[in-house]
Amino acid sequence: MLALMVGIGWNGYFGTGLVTSSVEAEALHQDIKDKDTMEANMNTVLKLQPAVWEDLNTRERIDVLQTVCNVETHYLGLNDPVTAQGDNLSPYTLGVYSDAQKLIRISLDYIENDPVEEVLSTLLHEIHHSYEHRLADVVDNILPEYRDLRLFKDATHYSQEVDDYINPREDYYGYMTQRLEMDSEKYAELGVREYYARIETWIEEHETEVTGNYTYN
Repeated sequence: MLALMVGIGWNGYFGTGLVTSSVEAEALHQDIKDKDTMEANMNTVLKLQPAVWEDLNTRERIDVLQTVCNVETHYLGLNDPVTAQGDNLSPYTLGVYSDAQKLIRISLDYIENDPVEEVLSTLLHEIHHSYEHRLADVVDNILPEYRDLRLFKDATHYSQEVDDYINPREDYYGYMTQRLEMDSEKYAELGVREYYARIETWIEEHETEVTGNYTYN
């Protein structure tokens, strides 16, 4: 079975951020609440259309991914900015998230050669790991008598798995069945549908056609 992996903080990469974005990573803006919404960034989100993505160079694609990362940071309520970079990852590794660095590394080969929908899915999977870490932080800092509340059920799973994360190269089945991975994969799947549904709605509302790098009414 071909194992394509996305993970948290394990040594799944060779390089150190070979291609960075010119878009600044941003945390949740408390004073400007709409700056990083999807609606405020539709000009960039529209570049996720396959016909447009195909004409972007690698740096431009990573700029799009960083913008999406900022949108997700806003949506998930993350107070720390998360940076997206392209890197030379080890074989079969699509993406890696480091919570210590607040950094997502995505395979350059993947960014350059695979369908944009799959690249977007990997980014959404990885940014959700940052959200899971924040929930784990919450449950680690509440009074013990409250930790069994249903409100914290997911966070309790995340806290336990963050402390004892299963490396996919050591136990692939164990890795895949972690709540951290299953929930991030579900988030990514639903997120890809949401992005393309919003793009379709925007195009219909604006009666816009897309050709190459350009949109026109």
